[in-house]
Amino acid sequence: SQYPPVVTPLEVTVNSYLDEFPGGVVGKVFASDRDAYDVLTYALAPVAGAPYAPTDLFEIDSTDGTLRAAPRLDVGDYRLNVTVDDGKFTGFAIVRVTVVLISDELLTQAIVVRFREVTDRDFVLSHRKGFLRAVAEATDCEPSDVVIIGVQPSEVGNMVDDDTITRRRRQVAQDLDVAFAVRSGNGLLPAEALRRRLHAHVERLEERTRLVVEELVRAVCGGCVHGSCVERVVLRGGARVVAADVV
Repeated sequence: SQYPPVVTPLEVTVNSYLDEFPGGVVGKVFASDRDAYDVLTYALAPVAGAPYAPTDLFEIDSTDGTLRAAPRLDVGDYRLNVTVDDGKFTGFAIVRVTVVLISDELLTQAIVVRFREVTDRDFVLSHRKGFLRAVAEATDCEPSDVVIIGVQPSEVGNMVDDDTITRRRRQVAQDLDVAFAVRSGNGLLPAEALRRRLHAHVERLEERTRLVVEELVRAVCGGCVHGSCVERVVLRGGARVVAADVV
């Protein structure tokens, strides 16, 4: 062995609905080695000053770098020191895991924007940061105040709680629905205010993300005689992992 392994840093965001994260795979650490026949072994090492033992909350597959988290992971930020050993040299990288609480209040004030012909992986890898900056500009907040709740291909009944919605399907690639909300002061920016702000800044959103905004998704109301329609984002059961090589 002549060369040490090179480990790619990783950032992970875990959305925990009602602080009840079920645990499971949250990402994968990638490493390379210029020595073609070296066998790489992944492990977690202590982080100086961390108030938790990483192996109590996380585990990594020693052969392929798959990272798993324990159930009911507390909301907050975690730093993991991942080492990769080739039998002679050891490489390392810091993995940052952020666990975000998704509450019912957050879902109530969320809206969905649909982007044309982009995959969830490409959005996370190449367009997410531009999206956060654009929404922050439109709402006079910081990018850290923008909470992305869900990123998934558009389909019938996607995220918006209305079974009568029909979606157009494209031949080249599916459109992508991004559900999000914005923190404002000690609360949340109301969904209608967020929709108005974003509608007024659609061109800037497209410029920042380098994507085409297909629409700001609305549920189709069946027509109430007495009362009003209430639209909210809903989450399906189970975990969905969107991974990119570099974030």
